[in-house]
Amino acid sequence: MLLRISGRYTDVGAGSPGPTASVPTAEDIYKKAIERLDFAIAEFQEMKMQPSLERALRHKGLLKA
Repeated sequence: MLLRISGRYTDVGAGSPGPTASVPTAEDIYKKAIERLDFAIAEFQEMKMQPSLERALRHKGLLKA
């Protein structure tokens, strides 16, 4: 299954998990989204991409609420 996070798709498990496979929890997915958003925010700041930075910060605010 693919989950869209910040315009990118990430694999969060495909089909039925095998006996040793673990299905990510909502908390795992949330943490991964925050990590990626933090990385993007740092990149936008460094590249001085103000519109993208503002949008990323708004998204982070929504996730933290």
